[in-house]
Amino acid sequence: MNIGKMRNKVTILVKQKTNCFEDENFIPKDTVWGQIINVHGKEFIEAQKTKSNISKKVIIRYRKDLDANINPSTTIDHRIEYKGVQYNILYSDNIREENRFIELLLENI
Repeated sequence: MNIGKMRNKVTILVKQKTNCFEDENFIPKDTVWGQIINVHGKEFIEAQKTKSNISKKVIIRYRKDLDANINPSTTIDHRIEYKGVQYNILYSDNIREENRFIELLLENI
């Protein structure tokens, strides 16, 4: 991974814990540098076959709280915001299990 390609600021949002059953409210947790990749071509066609709405991938430095193998509720409790648009996290991958970078598949909300 070329660290110079991580030139996009993305904000990690976390679900705010409330005692009542209101609308989901996500608040900013951290802003990090990452590489945003638009999904297109073969990946886009494969995503459409599974009725998935994957639109972007983001690669950021490894974070334990976003690793689905450690924190199974990652896709429920976190979102990513980029350029004012929020995205659900569909999948997270600790690249080569090296704990250096993590790839997140995102869908528009």
